[in-house]
Amino acid sequence: MWSERLEMDLNAKLLDYSWGGAIIDNFAYNTTTPLNASAVQRSDFVSQAALFALQGRFLDALVPEETLYTVGFGINDNGQFSIAGGDIDIAINTYLTKLAELQAAGAKNILIHGMYTSHSFTTTLQSRIFAYLVDSHSQNSTNIAFVDLQPLFGAISANPSAFGYTGNATCLISATTIVGGCEEPDTSVFYIPGHPSMTTHGLINEYTQTVLRECAI
Repeated sequence: MWSERLEMDLNAKLLDYSWGGAIIDNFAYNTTTPLNASAVQRSDFVSQAALFALQGRFLDALVPEETLYTVGFGINDNGQFSIAGGDIDIAINTYLTKLAELQAAGAKNILIHGMYTSHSFTTTLQSRIFAYLVDSHSQNSTNIAFVDLQPLFGAISANPSAFGYTGNATCLISATTIVGGCEEPDTSVFYIPGHPSMTTHGLINEYTQTVLRECAI
């Protein structure tokens, strides 16, 4: 939803290839790899990038220099890795490969959304991605912006009322029941665990635009 807010504020057209529960690469985790008969595959960066390459140019006459390519992975990857492990190098290499493919197709403006919480897995991932983007900027002048959401969510956690929150941190205790849920979801930081409320998506949009104005290189 934050991306839709950004679209409206920039008077842009949004081509959205995001998918709930998506990860970087199914082969990276024991819970999702096709090599494991009991694994359950998810939408991943590999399939999303392939779909974009197949149909994106037909949905809109994209001008790479005027297009903002936005990518955000990590939270679901950390979740799958936490369940049964996997190979972080596969995830990192796939992430870097797909970014390189976008650049090879002309992408000059890349926005990466980082995690809002810290985990050893995602910290390593994000460090490698950030280093790659900095190198891309120096090598071919790619415009980059890395939105680290931890400061925003840290500030919200420290003083939620300053951001307009008056309810529980999470409105619903799970995605499977409304029992015990709040009456005003937009006064909570999350609707369900890990899924920001409309209010929070609005703040993410504002924070993202601040990064684009003041921190992009």
